[in-house]
Amino acid sequence: MLHFATHGFFLEDFAEETLAELSKTKQSYFKNPMMRSGIFFSGANNTYSLNTTNISQLKEFEDGILKAYEAMNLDLDKTELVVLSACQTGLGKVKNSEGVFGLQRAFKLAGARSIIMSLWSVSDDATMELMVALYSKWIISGDLYTSFKVAQLEVKKKYPEPYYWGAFVLNGR
Repeated sequence: MLHFATHGFFLEDFAEETLAELSKTKQSYFKNPMMRSGIFFSGANNTYSLNTTNISQLKEFEDGILKAYEAMNLDLDKTELVVLSACQTGLGKVKNSEGVFGLQRAFKLAGARSIIMSLWSVSDDATMELMVALYSKWIISGDLYTSFKVAQLEVKKKYPEPYYWGAFVLNGR
């Protein structure tokens, strides 16, 4: 099981005018929705404060961001559950009859059996309560789907508005 409690993002499509201003390499980078979706780790804030000439001089540069493109190359075949308890981790680009391209697709391709992700910005407090309720119920019952539903209903009692408990969805087999 993997649990990521951090910040997530999905960048929408860029306008053609914006893409035209970029080099061909950067255009192909930003056209790929798997490069526009990810989660932040320690050090991500330093990435944007570096001068790009310094970045090119580094032999190995870690930007502190796990992009969907990188996540899909992980070996998660023995992973029962990936929890993305961050904002907007379930968002992505819908492609004609191919599904959603983003973090959820990446972790599925990597082998995760089930994924919990959010569809919008979430409350830190309500999310923490949801996750504590989920894990305490799952440990006892062993039934992930029922535990998730019961945890949502429990959080709903304290926070009746769907904003607090409805952002999270469970996708899996």
